[in-house]
Amino acid sequence: YRDALRLVKIWAKNRGLYSNVLGFYGGITWAILVARVCQLYPYYNGAALVKRFFRLYDRWNWKNPVTLCDIREGSNVPGLMAFKIWNPKVYPQDRMHLMPIITPAFPSMNSTHNVSETTKRLLLEEFSRAYKVVEQVEKGKCSWNEVYRPLPFYSMHKHYLHIEVLAKSQQVFTKWSGWIESKLRHLVKHLEQIPSVQVRPWPNHLAFEDPEWPVAQAVFMGLTISKKDIHGRQGHSVDLRQPVTHFVEIINSWSDKPQHEGQCEMRVRHVARRDLPSYVPQDGSKTRGVKRSVTDSSMDAVLALAAEAEAEGAAMPAPAAPQQPSQPLALGPPQSESTGEPPAKRPLLALPQAASLAPAASVTEERRPDGTEAVRAALSAPGGLTSRLEPAKPEAAPAPVKRKMGKIMVKLGQ
Repeated sequence: YRDALRLVKIWAKNRGLYSNVLGFYGGITWAILVARVCQLYPYYNGAALVKRFFRLYDRWNWKNPVTLCDIREGSNVPGLMAFKIWNPKVYPQDRMHLMPIITPAFPSMNSTHNVSETTKRLLLEEFSRAYKVVEQVEKGKCSWNEVYRPLPFYSMHKHYLHIEVLAKSQQVFTKWSGWIESKLRHLVKHLEQIPSVQVRPWPNHLAFEDPEWPVAQAVFMGLTISKKDIHGRQGHSVDLRQPVTHFVEIINSWSDKPQHEGQCEMRVRHVARRDLPSYVPQDGSKTRGVKRSVTDSSMDAVLALAAEAEAEGAAMPAPAAPQQPSQPLALGPPQSESTGEPPAKRPLLALPQAASLAPAASVTEERRPDGTEAVRAALSAPGGLTSRLEPAKPEAAPAPVKRKMGKIMVKLGQ
């Protein structure tokens, strides 16, 4: 169990799936998932469990929760009667959970209540990819190293949402960044309401130097913008103003705001891939080699490689094809072998009217005279959309607007 869990966690970190606060899975969730595989296949070794792990959750019917034991009902013991237990038949909000994975101890709770439509789609895509690669490895068409290959996040998107978290001291930064990170999933949920935009949250944040702020950290989200809108028309514009403005309003509702006015700031801006800051790592430019042979099939060698990957952040080769194990035990509730159900329809979030001072965030796709397509994306003025904790300032005059293709757009750069 521990061997398989260690390998799965390395895979999740390399693929950018290890973050409960962003809507992916945290350490407890990964542990429960691996434990369930061990229940179903108790005689498999670590390498075989990893393969079955990807196969099982690639085909899991997510209308059914993942459980290690029966869910215990409310206890009559004094002091335990007030605990809420996960039960979709009793609590309507529990029915909205997209990938329920239930903790085994009383009171049973869903460890994945932060999962959104976007993160569910990304998790299912990675489960499917990993299982397909493992099948290719067994056929000798690729190496195990491909299974754990780090995701080239900073080179796979043309557009990114760049969020800078700034503070005057480490103490203020710890509280400020924790508050912002806990609300990033709301930004993801609002962005996924835009039909022509797909967002890719990234849990690995980057520290950088800022001349005015001693402590600075950058958060990136990848944006994939379709060339056509939902009606099949090209040359459409995508307005990011409403979800970003709503996110800034949430951040400004921080309860500790009066205590730290002028000591912290957040900036949000759009940035194209070619304009990423210099401190962003170049994907694939520095590949740290692994000292041991990738053909070593022993579990001791695999775990040693895992330790090196944890220390160096390098991709880790996995073991060779496992020996043929015994038949699994039929434990727990039967599950469908079909692929995951399509995401449940969620009601559109009611977003407030954008503030008068909020600049526009738009992505415009145009066709050049030579017939080629050009995508232009911008978020507010050159400085981006900023959230500062400081005394209120007088309102500025609204930005001039112009009509383009029958739509109102704020003129950027003013």
